[in-house]
Amino acid sequence: MFMRTLKSFLINLDEVKEYVRTDGGSIKMKNGDLVGISSDKVSDFLHLMANLKRE
Repeated sequence: MFMRTLKSFLINLDEVKEYVRTDGGSIKMKNGDLVGISSDKVSDFLHLMANLKRE
C-alpha cells in the first residue's frame, strides 16, 4: 500500500518506521530517510497506519 505524502513523495506504508510530530510532522522510514508530510494528509496517514497495524 502506497501513499502520496507530498507532491514529490510517494511512500510504501510497509516501510514506515515511525511518525515524528515535531517541526510540522515527518515520517521516518526503515532505511533512515525522513519524508515530509502535508498537514492536510496527516490525519489520513495516521488512520491508514492504525488500520495496517490491526491487520
